[in-house]
Amino acid sequence: MNAYLNNIETALPPNDIHQKFIDYVPAMLPGSHQRKLFKKMVERSQIEHRYSYLMPAPNPEQLDSNGLYKRNSFPGTQARMQFYEKHALALACTALDKLLANSVISEIYH
Repeated sequence: MNAYLNNIETALPPNDIHQKFIDYVPAMLPGSHQRKLFKKMVERSQIEHRYSYLMPAPNPEQLDSNGLYKRNSFPGTQARMQFYEKHALALACTALDKLLANSVISEIYH
């Protein structure tokens, strides 16, 4: 028996943090050469948006309002995964809801 993907949907967290990230990182870099290199990397990446459950902080000295990322003391993988684990099910459900809204439920049998 073969399985086929007939539809796919995506879901994004609510906060676009891309510009906050771009504004925040240069202050962490030790010199003008590194800041220029970072700016070039941002331009070449062609990334326009980054979405997260982290709320961008209004304070320019702080990356996120949750306080997860602190300057010179970023969280390890375990702490990051624990944060995102709280939101993963809701995000998956959003994608499934969108998928079901665009499908004929009677055609789904497995």
